[in-house]
Amino acid sequence: MKKIKLFKSSKNKDLNYRNNELLNFIDLESQDKDYNSILKWLSNKIDIPEDILRKETKIFLHRNYIAGKGEFSSIFYLKNLFKSILRFFGFFVWIYIFRKPEKKIKTYKVEIIVDDVLDQIEAKNFITLKKYFSKVLFISKKNLSNEFDFISFNYKNLNRKILFSKNFNIFFQGFYLIFKNSIKCKINLFDIILHLIKQVYKCENLFTKIKSDYLIQLRPYGTSEIKRHIYHKHGGKYVSVIQKNPEQLMRQGGIAYADILFSLGLKTGENAVQSGGNYDKIVPVGSLVMESWYFNSNINDNKIPSYDLINLIANYSQFSDGSENYLACYYKHCDWLKRFSNEFPKLNVAIKRRPGDGIDKNKDFLNFFRNSKVKIITGSESFSDKKSYETFAKHSYHYANKAKVICTWQSTVGLELIGNGKPCIFMNPGGNNISVLPNNNIYNKIKVQTYEEFKKTYFEIVDGSSKMFSLNNEDYCLKSDKVSERISGYLKTGAV
Repeated sequence: MKKIKLFKSSKNKDLNYRNNELLNFIDLESQDKDYNSILKWLSNKIDIPEDILRKETKIFLHRNYIAGKGEFSSIFYLKNLFKSILRFFGFFVWIYIFRKPEKKIKTYKVEIIVDDVLDQIEAKNFITLKKYFSKVLFISKKNLSNEFDFISFNYKNLNRKILFSKNFNIFFQGFYLIFKNSIKCKINLFDIILHLIKQVYKCENLFTKIKSDYLIQLRPYGTSEIKRHIYHKHGGKYVSVIQKNPEQLMRQGGIAYADILFSLGLKTGENAVQSGGNYDKIVPVGSLVMESWYFNSNINDNKIPSYDLINLIANYSQFSDGSENYLACYYKHCDWLKRFSNEFPKLNVAIKRRPGDGIDKNKDFLNFFRNSKVKIITGSESFSDKKSYETFAKHSYHYANKAKVICTWQSTVGLELIGNGKPCIFMNPGGNNISVLPNNNIYNKIKVQTYEEFKKTYFEIVDGSSKMFSLNNEDYCLKSDKVSERISGYLKTGAV
């Protein structure tokens, strides 16, 4: 793995080329001879096939690639070796101190596990899905409310019978092998191996005691080939993942593994494969998020103000693909909004922010629109208040559905709206906005590359003559009022 710290993606190369270059590089590095000598040793100690560990390595490498910089994280540099060694030792000390001295492993059965839940707000995406299963268990990084049966996992109270007999060898022999090969390769390997070990400890402890037929999670970012292997080993039928957003090239969640990807639309699954996803089956179901926050919400649309044009914005600093012209292209689409509002002053033009998007701290963006007629909708709710945050999250769908025309840079809501019968213009200045939606026969139908084309499309949507009204909406997203029913039906019967 000597080449990791030397890898640099050229910003002026074609994005698809750079994506393939990255995936091929990660594949080659995961097969490095010195690194695989550690995997072979670890495989024997924890009873996980080398191939599974190698695939998990690829996931870890991809997650630690920084698209905006076109290079891998500095955690792989030897200068961070000492910090990583402390984390390695700290993990084993932590699980030893907080181990559970239980002699007999007690098991219990649920029908489905909802895994990798970040918080209460994310858990609410599965409220409707709960109705279709007899017993649902949420595995969360934070405590959830009483409406959810959950486990908050933090590597405490691991069962002493599971893997602890091998702690001594993993701890001491592992440290020697990792340190020796790190020095030899001039790459810090501790964080990679620690990730593999932590996944094994977590999944063995969870799935040894919790049995279920199905496992589902909201997004590919948290998928794990180790998790899938161990889950199946303990009797689980399907590991599935929701396509919350079309995958952006070279960003987290690109390399992912699952039995089933429940995609937004008939064609959006292609994004997941192109970015590095590996799925046995791709099943279009629609948007689980839209079902939860729009179709099953109790917000009255009559209380939402209507706009002639509303833009669903994203903070560019969070999504840069590292292309040379990414920032210029982003502000070009912003400039179209300013020009449009100036050219047609009687029309109400607004930007709808996302909850927690960080735009309130982006001075460049705020200054760009400071003297503009474009209204930036932040909502009256406080970002720091959780209840208000949930309400704020619901409003994007409602604002969009009340607007005469919707446009966006790359918001998934745009695809969801199209799938549910409401056109949305994707702004693609010069044809350069392709990291989420590539320029192809499907997505070119909803994209505009010039301001004049943008303006023309706006008025065509207003008068009902736009070609967007004759799209195959299901290519982009299935109608999303019955997503949970489709998911449960496929898991249980193999049919939607």
